[in-house]
Amino acid sequence: MLTLSPIVLLLAAGQATRWREEQPDTHKLTADLADSSVFTLTLKHVQAAGLPIGLCVSSHTPASIMEIARREDIPHHICSGGMGDVISQAVATWQSPAGWLVLPADMPCVAPATIREVARQLRIGKADCVAPTHGGLRGHPVAFSVQCQASLLALRGDAGARSVLDSHLLRTMECDDAGILLDIDTPADRDRAEDFLQHHPR
Repeated sequence: MLTLSPIVLLLAAGQATRWREEQPDTHKLTADLADSSVFTLTLKHVQAAGLPIGLCVSSHTPASIMEIARREDIPHHICSGGMGDVISQAVATWQSPAGWLVLPADMPCVAPATIREVARQLRIGKADCVAPTHGGLRGHPVAFSVQCQASLLALRGDAGARSVLDSHLLRTMECDDAGILLDIDTPADRDRAEDFLQHHPR
């Protein structure tokens, strides 16, 4: 499938291992957060950014998330393996001459405006990759141009796309959105996200 805009690859294929160590009967993406859930909020913010979405799922993805994808008519692809494998399979599924933004689905605090700005910086075309930073720390979503396609397709294992950033021209974008650094791996992370969203409405 071809798209003329950068596509957000929303990664919801992980096993949530650290979360399950503390709450084995639940999944972090379905955890309650700000009168919603972790996944629903992440999806809401991506949808508000106005970019096309490709949802990456796996056999570990809760059925309720699959139901949301069907209800919202969100294209999804069943992936397998580690994060590198998932990104590779997603790029192969959603070809985009305008590039891709990679965003883990456990990051519900990223503002829609930040997602749009990362996409805009990618379209400017002064670098192969764009990564937002806050206080000098790199966060998500990370954007990749079509110049990175071969490297993204070659990804394997759990390492993600760090090697692609290291081997291509990277432009960082400092922003005032601390939500780019807040991923949810544990119940304590969820509590921190709840406090953040109370003080920083998206």
